[in-house]
Formats: sequence, structure tokens, C-alpha cells
Amino acid sequence: MTLFRDSLTIGVVIERRALANAWASETWQPIAVLPAEPGFETRRLRDDGTIAQWLAGPVDLTLYRSDVASYRYNLAGERPGLFVALRRDDEAGPIPWRVLLVTAAPDEAQKLMDCGEDVIEAVPMPDFVRGWIEAFAALCPADEPFEKRQRKNWRGEAGNR
Repeated sequence: MTLFRDSLTIGVVIERRALANAWASETWQPIAVLPAEPGFETRRLRDDGTIAQWLAGPVDLTLYRSDVASYRYNLAGERPGLFVALRRDDEAGPIPWRVLLVTAAPDEAQKLMDCGEDVIEAVPMPDFVRGWIEAFAALCPADEPFEKRQRKNWRGEAGNR
């Protein structure tokens, strides 16, 4: 069996917001994805003391044939998005988070949420990514509808139970 997949290299914009809170001094979350440029490295985009943004990566967004139904479900929604998972890593570089995964499959993101330690957020899907995913999905055969098999009785005849 051939594994049908494609990858696109992107960067993730991660935002830090200062909080006036007794339990946490700041919050971190992904807010967008951008196309990656050659020689790309994580770098600060802005910092005004309250809000700071970094472009993190590069990260590969990989599409798999086995997830096409999930991609189609995402694209058919009101606001298609990409799901970004961040994992705390104090040795990751200029920011204490690293991008663990970027996916267009909502069910894959849901599985990651069970961990509880990672930050998983949906970000808007840019047009350049949407077009790429639509082209990938168009190359894959349509999903076959599920057909429930009918049980046979002990004589081998189809029947109702």
C-alpha cells in the first residue's frame, strides 16, 4: 500500500500576553500561521511590554490520505482552521514553548487535548493553505458511505434479529 501524503513548511505566530493575575503572570497561545521563508528561524515580531509576538518554526504541516475525511469536514465548516499544539520547553530557544504539531484534522487535535499539558488552539486557515488542502483532497477518491452488513442466521440466510 502506498502512503499518499504531502507537506508544506510554515511558521506559527505565538503571542504572549501579560496578565494581572495572582496565579499566572502571562499566557501564551498560537494566533496565526504564515508561509515559511528560506533560512527561517524563530524570531520576535513585536513586543510592547504587554503583548509580544514571535514567529516560531519552521514546522511541517503534513497531509495524509487517511485523514482526508477529517480535512473535508474542516473545510466544509463555517470557519476552517488549523490546529496548533504547543508544548512547554524551557530549553527551546527564545520562547519557552515549541510547536509540537500543526494539523488540519480536527480529530487529531482532539486526541492531543486528552494530554492536558499542551496548549492546543485553532487558528484561522489562510487562503494559501486552504487551496493546498483542497487540491490534495481532490486527488483522493471520495469517501465511501458506510454500509452496515446484515447478519445471517444459522442457515446462512439474511434475516432480521
